[in-house]
Amino acid sequence: MSLSVRQPFQLYFPLTCLAVFIALLPWWLLWLSPVNFNLPLHFHSIGMINLVGGAAFTGFLFTALPEWTGQQLNWRIHLPLLVFLLLLLATQLITPQIAAFIAIVYWGYLLILCTLLMWRAKNWRHQSFLWLMLIILVLNAYYFAYPAGTVLWQIVDIMIASISIANFRIARAIGNQALDDAQDERRFIPHPIYKNLTIITMILLVISQFYYGLTIQAYLALAVGFAFLARLNDWHNIIFLRCHYIRAHYVITLLIALGYLFLGMSLLSHNAYIQAARHLIAIGGMLAMIYLTISIAGLRHSHLKLKFHWYTRLGLVLIFIAALSRSIGVVIFPSTLNLIILPTVLITLSFLCYLSVYLPIFLIKK
Repeated sequence: MSLSVRQPFQLYFPLTCLAVFIALLPWWLLWLSPVNFNLPLHFHSIGMINLVGGAAFTGFLFTALPEWTGQQLNWRIHLPLLVFLLLLLATQLITPQIAAFIAIVYWGYLLILCTLLMWRAKNWRHQSFLWLMLIILVLNAYYFAYPAGTVLWQIVDIMIASISIANFRIARAIGNQALDDAQDERRFIPHPIYKNLTIITMILLVISQFYYGLTIQAYLALAVGFAFLARLNDWHNIIFLRCHYIRAHYVITLLIALGYLFLGMSLLSHNAYIQAARHLIAIGGMLAMIYLTISIAGLRHSHLKLKFHWYTRLGLVLIFIAALSRSIGVVIFPSTLNLIILPTVLITLSFLCYLSVYLPIFLIKK
């Protein structure tokens, strides 16, 4: 039994779970030993964004891009180097600016490798991934020069945009799988205009946070929310909603939409709920969509039937509860329970659920 470097997802999806556990360390320490808590606040944020996001994106892109482009890289060279950079990043989270510098190197390396795959194939249809990775790199560079929490939220926005592009492909796959399961010969293609609207409004939202006031940011956040609501139209069919994996996709898209609508309303009213809205987006949107993506890709690329184990479904529910606890729960009943304990415990359990199902699958040498 061994991990095959020919299947990057078998390595990087479990690493994504490990990255989540590392990113949650400050909250475990703050809860269990508050007297000894001495980790910087941005340890958690940079860990979730660059460590978790970096591992998940690497696993997805290096599994999908070779299939899309028909090209391969020497994984025996590049995967160990990328893993080394991730481990180095993990050790430097206690110094957020240094961690941001390592993240710049990591995303730059990943950008070069993905560009090389597309250049060899003379196929630039997926160049939107390259542009969004470049924006993530630039925002990390900005944080390195001017460390501020607002920049980290901007990276989350770009992460959501990147996941939206990936999930356009995933939505097509799961939609057609649902039709196949229903013995329906029709083919499914998600509406590309909805996807483009979410990405354009998201990028405008990020730009507005540098140059414009809260009112402009608020209306752009509302635009993002309504754009994600529009994407739900793709799934309003009983054939689709009968499938558990599409229902999960639907709920996560809805949470992202509600998160940005919540953010827009909070910015307009200048109230104290901006952080709550942001955490609904980060946990219920980015983290939940990463979980769903690595769950779907883990099954499909292992050539297994797209049917989630009940542990996988439980993991998704736990993330949803964690997102609601850290956002709506904090607004209604502010307490250490909703702010730290529930989100930390539930997110940890959710990714343990993932490992319990998928690690045995990945360890089997095909």
